[in-house]
Amino acid sequence: ARDTLRLEAALPLHGHELSPDITTLEASLGWVIGWDKGEFPGRAALARQQQAGTTRVLCGLRTSSRRPPRDGSPVRHRGEAVGIVSSGNYSPVLEVGIALAFVPPTVAQVGTAVEIDVRGSLLAAEVVATPFVRRG
Repeated sequence: ARDTLRLEAALPLHGHELSPDITTLEASLGWVIGWDKGEFPGRAALARQQQAGTTRVLCGLRTSSRRPPRDGSPVRHRGEAVGIVSSGNYSPVLEVGIALAFVPPTVAQVGTAVEIDVRGSLLAAEVVATPFVRRG
């Protein structure tokens, strides 16, 4: 239950959306970088990546069915594998499958149609804004 709530809130999980191989910018967490706070380890590398742009970013995906996307499932766009699901589950609030996935910035635009390859079966999905569920 806790992981479902985490995913509905689009909170990153270490080992899925956060790791030594995923930069803050790729995880769509650039807002947490204290650029005005002086030097810090990795600052130069992040500045270079910010200048050049990332090759992948984290985005939210909402499926059109109750079938849940699974971690590690390939994300396809126009027939081509372009990314990977980092976390996925069924949302009891939305009554559809939701996922966080790393895809190219050009695909990560809200409204972009994609497919998630879940064990050889393609699941239609759309890039959506996160968090998936907003509480008042």
